[in-house]
Amino acid sequence: MMDKSPSKITEIIKEKSNETAYDFNIEDFNYSFRDLFDLEEIQKILDAFTAATGVGTIITEPDGTPISQPSNFCGFCYNIVRSTEKGIRNCMISDAVIGKPKKDGPRIQKCLSAGLIDAGASIMVGDKHIANWLIGQILDKDANIDEMVKYADEIGVDKQKYIEGIKEVPKMSMQQFTKVAEFLFIFAKMLSELAFRNAVKSREIERRIAAEQQLAKEKELFKVTIQSIGDAVITTDINGNITSLNEVAEALTGWKNEEAIGLPLGKVFNIINEKTRKKCVNPVEKVLSTGKTVTLANHTVLISKDNVERAIADSGAPIKNEAGEILGVVLVFRDVTEAKRKQDEIEYLTYHDKLTGLFNRTYFEKKLEKIEASGVFPTSIIIGDVNGLKITNDIFGHGEGDELLKAIARILEKSCRKNDIIARWGGDEFSVILPETDYETARRICERIKKICETYKDLNIQPSIALGLDTKENNTQKLKDVVKKAEDRMYRNKLLESKSKKSGTVLSLQRTLFEKSYETEEHALRIIELSQKLGRMLGLHENELDDLKLLAGLHDIGKVAISDTILTKAGKLSDEEWEEMKKHCEIGYRIANSALEISHVSEYILCHHERWDGTGYPQGRKGEEIPLLSRIISVVDAYDVMTNVRIYKDKMSKKEALEEIRRCAGTQFDPHIAETFIELMSE
Repeated sequence: MMDKSPSKITEIIKEKSNETAYDFNIEDFNYSFRDLFDLEEIQKILDAFTAATGVGTIITEPDGTPISQPSNFCGFCYNIVRSTEKGIRNCMISDAVIGKPKKDGPRIQKCLSAGLIDAGASIMVGDKHIANWLIGQILDKDANIDEMVKYADEIGVDKQKYIEGIKEVPKMSMQQFTKVAEFLFIFAKMLSELAFRNAVKSREIERRIAAEQQLAKEKELFKVTIQSIGDAVITTDINGNITSLNEVAEALTGWKNEEAIGLPLGKVFNIINEKTRKKCVNPVEKVLSTGKTVTLANHTVLISKDNVERAIADSGAPIKNEAGEILGVVLVFRDVTEAKRKQDEIEYLTYHDKLTGLFNRTYFEKKLEKIEASGVFPTSIIIGDVNGLKITNDIFGHGEGDELLKAIARILEKSCRKNDIIARWGGDEFSVILPETDYETARRICERIKKICETYKDLNIQPSIALGLDTKENNTQKLKDVVKKAEDRMYRNKLLESKSKKSGTVLSLQRTLFEKSYETEEHALRIIELSQKLGRMLGLHENELDDLKLLAGLHDIGKVAISDTILTKAGKLSDEEWEEMKKHCEIGYRIANSALEISHVSEYILCHHERWDGTGYPQGRKGEEIPLLSRIISVVDAYDVMTNVRIYKDKMSKKEALEEIRRCAGTQFDPHIAETFIELMSE
């Protein structure tokens, strides 16, 4: 009897494969199991296999996705195990693992969700894994049910249902199941060989069809002309005179068929190079001289009879008889104006920054390489990093941050010359190539950039950019080193400028606040004056008084990020508006933290609306949990608001305001500070 072991079967398949002269590169294999087999016939085989063995079976993709319908799958797996996400996931993983290629026999193991016995064999085409043939859902006669029940907790199903379900699972000895699995492995190998042969046949059919199509094309070019219904078609005789135009050709050239017949192609088919504006070589002449198909050059433009210009593309080919003699030329072309526009757009996006419209880093580096290769010097490089972008994004949102970046881009364009190359180098970094520019000239351009930034008025935050500059002065220098040096200088300058620039940022935000709300400069000055007097009465040290002065001027800085409609609303705020308004404490805290020199008052800004009784915002602090300076500003700010006109209220008298502060002492205000303030204002 013939040895049918898996290893022997493999040898037989190899021998048969070697005997067959297949022109088939396995690396080009792109067929799926579905492409190579009739799934209805495969299903019959699976059903027959199940009927013969009593074992459930299915064919899946390598990742476990079913290809066939399951044959004789048990309800335990479907209705219980796969009722949870983890159960389904474990089943998929089990199927994928079981189906992994294994050359020496089937893969037999317990499933991850139930501990049932499963097996599988891979279906291969050469080294390409195209499917898994899986069998199982069998309970080992000697299985420990108590152990298996542990899976119920693992996958999250009811234990009792799990136990009852196991009882319905078919039982089989491991020895018998192993024999079934070995049979499966042999059968899977046979399917693998069949798949290989089917793939070869499919490839041969595809090649034959392609060859026949090519032959038909070459023999019947006039038929191709008819079939090119969406393209313009012009045919000529052996002398290059027009014999026909289709309707699309008439529309594109502006010539009617009857008036064009007999004319030289160049008269009707007037083409030029888009960039040079020079007349292009007549494609028909080229086809007739070479006897080969030619393609129109890039940037070809067709000028119609009525002087409309259209970008066109495609080819001309010889018309031959059966003897291979050239009878004329067929020219097939199409209007690619829109396609070219889109291509130009793609090319633009490839080398431009979408947000600012400047060149991007890719273009910048290509241009550097080109300039380096040309040996041009002096060449100066400017590297810039935008100041305040993070705080702008944090406070006003990324939309405002984008506006800041666009403003910087416009400032750079205004400051630089026509031939300078300006690029957005990274997120908040910009770079400029100044060809044939010495260091002093480049330095003046940097000064111009700084000056324009200082006078820019259209944003909530003042534009500012740290700059670094270096110049290639001879051919011994490499531009990449110049860029690195410019970048290093930029970072050094940014560090040196950071303190003052952040202060400038805060001041610009403060100006914005004064402009957009009732928080006038006069209000700030009054708060400063009153808080200083109160602070001295409370016995504050000079450094504490300095901090209090800073806090008085900046306590409401977070309101710059609150909507104008809320800040200037005449009536009572809605619940939603009030919740938005309360955010100004946290925003102000973030603003102060962004500037090193004022970060020490950030917590005071955060807490200036906290109440003595703990009902304030944003953290609900109470009593002495609230910083002392915040408690002082709370009283002074409330008094100033009460005694001055606001858009949403009339002012109180001094007496009424002090009575209100006395009434709220111990609830809203620190009672000691409130009493001291009343004493101060009663003098």
